Amino acid sequence: MDVGTTFAGLVIALIALPAWAQTKDGTASQCGRTYDETSISACTAQIQSGRESKTDLAVAYYNRGEAYNVMGLQDQAIPDYNQAIGLKPDFPDTYSSRAAAFDSKGLYYQVKGLNNQAMALFEEAIADCTRAIALKPDFANAFFNRGNAYNHMGAYDRSIVDFTQAIALKSDDADAYYNRANGYIAESLYDLAIADLTQAITLKSDDAVFYASRGVAYNATGQYDRAIGDLTRAITLDSNDAASLHNRGLAYGAEGRFDQAIADDTKAIALKPGLAGAYNGRAWTLHVMGRDAKALPDAQMAVDLAPQDANCIETRAEIYEKLGRRDEAIADYRTALKIVPSMKEAHDGLERLNLKPQ
Repeated sequence: MDVGTTFAGLVIALIALPAWAQTKDGTASQCGRTYDETSISACTAQIQSGRESKTDLAVAYYNRGEAYNVMGLQDQAIPDYNQAIGLKPDFPDTYSSRAAAFDSKGLYYQVKGLNNQAMALFEEAIADCTRAIALKPDFANAFFNRGNAYNHMGAYDRSIVDFTQAIALKSDDADAYYNRANGYIAESLYDLAIADLTQAITLKSDDAVFYASRGVAYNATGQYDRAIGDLTRAITLDSNDAASLHNRGLAYGAEGRFDQAIADDTKAIALKPGLAGAYNGRAWTLHVMGRDAKALPDAQMAVDLAPQDANCIETRAEIYEKLGRRDEAIADYRTALKIVPSMKEAHDGLERLNLKPQ
């Protein structure tokens, strides 16, 4: 079953306005000190003062862009970065931060299903990071942000290379280990992922997502007790983590602890009613328990929520098969194979029904 992954957030560098560029009344001293409205107002006053040099004006635009970016206002941040680049095109931090803004905006479009727009923004992010690296070859943040963009495009091999370089330049960056680990998970390199996540946890032991991802990797390698331990830790740190509840449910189910598996998926659904994997997980557990009539509504809901998810469709197929609904089982097996032609479970299902894939 597809468990999904998440990635660490933006890496951006805040520039404090140098003392020689501050106004006598101290207004400019607030520009670049925080990521909030206070900083935005101070930077705006500085920009509008008409007293700043070209370099100081570039810094003010940059710092206001940083505040907008951290606040999630990428549409306001990007024009400020553009202004800063126009005034000072040799400053690598601005390219890296604009890349982070492009990447965040791309993720928004990706979630909305607007993949062409998302890919275009990821390409913009990669181009900006490449410019930043050309200006500053040892710029760890630029490698990190380019790795993020490659990751979000599905270019995991390239993302792994960039995160490796970011780690070489900044070996205490827990998020870089975490993000590289998620690239390894996507490439099914689970032992490497576990090693990276263990290092991330060593560096930052209170981050729920590190334990959640290592739990996913342990699940994938059949180390269910360790998965349960990590996912329990993730849930303790973040009680609203529906994905970790579902993933712990998978581990419980694999160990035959079916009541606990059902309980976890039920809690996950309560927290996130649109989580298809939790419905699919609960349906599968009920199916394994021989309770197929009760499993079918969950399987149907999973397919309704994720109509292109071959795992959900294949689960429903097996339930239809057990319920004697042969034609519907065949249709689902064949649909699953159209999405994932190599899916062994669907091939096996058709063989049990004395059929071959079309």
